[in-house]
Amino acid sequence: MQEFENKVVVITGGAAGIGFAMAKRFAAEGARLVLADINEDGVRQAADDLAAETGAEVLAVVTDVSKAESVQDLARATLDRFGAVDVLINNAGIGVSDSTWDTSIADWEFTLGVNVWGVIHGVRTFVPIMRERGEEAYVVNTASLAGLGTVPTLGAYCASKHAVVGLTEALHLELRVLESPVRAAVLCPSFVNTAIFSNSEKMRPSAGSDLEGNLALYDEFMKRGIGGGVEPGEIADLVLDGLRKNRFWLVPVAEDFAQSQTRVDEIVEGRNPEPGPIDELLAQLPELERPE
Repeated sequence: MQEFENKVVVITGGAAGIGFAMAKRFAAEGARLVLADINEDGVRQAADDLAAETGAEVLAVVTDVSKAESVQDLARATLDRFGAVDVLINNAGIGVSDSTWDTSIADWEFTLGVNVWGVIHGVRTFVPIMRERGEEAYVVNTASLAGLGTVPTLGAYCASKHAVVGLTEALHLELRVLESPVRAAVLCPSFVNTAIFSNSEKMRPSAGSDLEGNLALYDEFMKRGIGGGVEPGEIADLVLDGLRKNRFWLVPVAEDFAQSQTRVDEIVEGRNPEPGPIDELLAQLPELERPE
């Protein structure tokens, strides 16, 4: 897909972070935008700001992606306003941290509801619409580098993002087998400077548990890494470039594949996974103290 002038782009989780950055980037290309988000005030303000800043035609739709009916309402609102969907970006996501054994059932349901079922509902609702139209279209599912590897304290998040990667690969292959003009891509960013974890903490149904020993260090390292990550605009540029080049894997830098390569090597060589050295974490963030 080379041109985005007048294309209809639907973005879930579009009120902030990566979602809003992608909306701005598509708007600059002349696209028409549908911003979907569970935050009613946030998504309406984001749509107003985007329209005022860029002159783009923007529709705000309050959407809970964990519910099939809400995503179906999003599709109807999109078609009623614009009559078509050219690009769907299943971007809504949340992240909570805890040890895998202490993650509550409520937190598992919360994480999988948004991160996995949100993508499932998006694919089941929009792909048939795109296929029936029979024109070039794209589905981009936001996973994470945590969908290519794993880290301590993010068991639920990693499980959800691995599911998104697998789902999107299957979707891509099915569309290719059918020689469909609809394409799929998976976005796997590493550290991005967004409020995903702080916002998720406000919404999560559980207070979480106190992490033991060095798990607390890993958790703090990950959260500080988010704050020092790349800006969302860089990810938006990556996505548009990837769509123009018909890329499936949207990974910001080649180095980010290293964790995945290490995992493959472990499987091939029969080695067990090992956590990163604690001393290495402390060297990168010397102000952190080793837990007692």
